[in-house]
Amino acid sequence: MITLSRNRRPSWTALFLAALIAPALASVARAAATVEARAAGAGASILINRRPAATLRTPNGSLQPLERAQIGADRISAMLAQGQPLEKLKAAPSGAGAAVLWGAQTIVLATPAEAKAHDTTPLALATSWANQIKRQLSLPPIRFTVRDVTVPLGENRRVPIEGFSPGPFKTSVTPEGFASARADEPGSVLVSGVKTGAGLLTIEGPDGSDQISIMVARYAGRLTTAAPDAEVTGSSVPAAAVAEAAWRAARASCALEPGASASMALQGEPKPMGAGLVRQTVPVQVRMDGAGYLKSASTVNVEVSLTRSPPIPAQVLFYSNNPEQVKRPEPLYAAPIKPGEPARLLYHHQNGTGQKLRISLMLINTSDQPARVHVCRALAGPHIDTVLVGYVAGAQFLKDLSQDVGFVMEVPAKSRIVLWTAVLGKMDTASGVLEMHQLGTPGSLVVRVLSEAATVLRTVQDVTEAQTADSMLAFSGHQYPEPVRKLTEEYSADGRWLFIRVGKHAIPDSASERVLDGNYGVLYDINLTLSNPTSDTKNVKVMFDPTAGIAGVASIIDGQFYGKSHVVGTRELPLASFRLSPGERRQVRVNTMPLAGSNYPATIVVRS
Repeated sequence: MITLSRNRRPSWTALFLAALIAPALASVARAAATVEARAAGAGASILINRRPAATLRTPNGSLQPLERAQIGADRISAMLAQGQPLEKLKAAPSGAGAAVLWGAQTIVLATPAEAKAHDTTPLALATSWANQIKRQLSLPPIRFTVRDVTVPLGENRRVPIEGFSPGPFKTSVTPEGFASARADEPGSVLVSGVKTGAGLLTIEGPDGSDQISIMVARYAGRLTTAAPDAEVTGSSVPAAAVAEAAWRAARASCALEPGASASMALQGEPKPMGAGLVRQTVPVQVRMDGAGYLKSASTVNVEVSLTRSPPIPAQVLFYSNNPEQVKRPEPLYAAPIKPGEPARLLYHHQNGTGQKLRISLMLINTSDQPARVHVCRALAGPHIDTVLVGYVAGAQFLKDLSQDVGFVMEVPAKSRIVLWTAVLGKMDTASGVLEMHQLGTPGSLVVRVLSEAATVLRTVQDVTEAQTADSMLAFSGHQYPEPVRKLTEEYSADGRWLFIRVGKHAIPDSASERVLDGNYGVLYDINLTLSNPTSDTKNVKVMFDPTAGIAGVASIIDGQFYGKSHVVGTRELPLASFRLSPGERRQVRVNTMPLAGSNYPATIVVRS
């Protein structure tokens, strides 16, 4: 908004002069007014200064609407010629109807039939006519009906004008060059935005002039497509994953001006996807805004498709847990996601600063090309229970991984995307496990975990420009190749108990400089053969023993999830059991993973 003048207290002299001049100007306006009657469709109107003041749709006795309008116009002209004050113009009941009166003179009647044609009462109709007549007779020679106007760059806007002056009119914009204007149609001025800027729009006529503020600005952004595509994967994809795939696709379609931002909101809840639903349209409302820009809001229809492709196991584990307890805002982890090398990230950090702390997870693309990434993720917290938050993240990750649940997202060239962010209270913990696989054209992708002051503002919908420093990040050392342990075990019901150590044999990092104690985030894929060589039916149990102390357990056993957030003590937790007939052999697949926040190594016990 442009301020045209400062607010200053007027002097008593100015107030006195204004009191004298205002009635004189109003009298001039009324004396110069044009009053006429004109047919309007099946009815007629009384026009004052070329604008309708009263419209009549029905006859009254032998008088047709146009004749009634002409009588009203003649009476208004006569009252103006006599210099009658507008204060005497009013509406009043008249018989079964109502009338517009100017002093004792009836101007026009609002009959019951006329009121019915306008779907109102006679008195309400007469009052509306009286107000319109007063307004039209009070108009100055020329004025804009708004006091400021904003025109988008490269677009046109019409600014309405009114007044008793018939013109011709001259328009101008100061300073010159940022906008153009012309009075090309009665009742409006066409303004065109040439370049960004601000100034004044002036209209001048033979009887007066008016001036308003004008600004030409860019929209905060634009949509590159009105129907972006999104992809999800999995045998059974929950609505939350469909929703994120949709709004991230909508966000990727936003081309923003520098410093502008975008926000997305789903219009309704999407449906889960699977064998019965492989494609759906998800409407997403997109709002773009920014200081100095014009806001925009529109809805894009995102086409979400379910794709099926064989999952590719992670080839490297990124372990972000050093320090586990964060004492000050600092970068926590950074590692490159290489093309053709799916990566798994486990992060688990507790806020030990003594005050609130923000922790954020980002994907950064430092290349000149957009990058597409398949993401399977489970994020938890913040929560005060560090064991619980690690269990929640790990358990959800195993469930999603077993069904290949994920979505594909685009990271624009030279940009940062926020995958997750939250403010942690004192001693709160945030934990997450996710797998990322770069698809298609290789880009320079980096995953980063950082802690910041709680006052830093971020949202998961942020997409910002990559910084120069992003291309020179020092990568963290905790990178562990082949984060999977494939084990083949056999248990016989007539033999000794089977003990499978989980997290016992630590895997080395890529430089063979350190090992990952506890193997947190390492997937254990156990092919277990159960046999019953006896002549009796045996019930074989798979159990969990928290060998190193309190621990959570999450496992997928023969396609079913088994888990518990806190296991403590010397008694094993039963997970699954299998009833084996005499002589029966059975293959069982067990998937589990040491959970962040828990105490590992632990033991899977198989016994009957």
